[in-house]
Amino acid sequence: MTEKRRTVIPCGVALVRRGRKFLVAQRNREDTFGSYWEFPGGKKDPGETFEECVVREIKEETGIDVRVEKKFMELKKTYPERVIWLNFYLCAHLGGEPRPIDCQT
Repeated sequence: MTEKRRTVIPCGVALVRRGRKFLVAQRNREDTFGSYWEFPGGKKDPGETFEECVVREIKEETGIDVRVEKKFMELKKTYPERVIWLNFYLCAHLGGEPRPIDCQT
């Protein structure tokens, strides 16, 4: 029996806490898993570190600046055609008020 090859999509995810609250974003309706809530982040570009990905993605999605402090965890979610490789990082909020730039809410 042959094993099906799935594309692996590496993603960086930001865990940003202010007091007792964590920043979450609602995906755009037209996106895969549209309107689901998630921690901000996205696909890592070739040649980019996961840390650079997290800083770029959260700026693109919410407009805030963060500093990656340390890796929290990683997990791989397998779908029929792909594997989403999620790398979660604890981040310090450096500035800006979150707003929905590339997300619904």
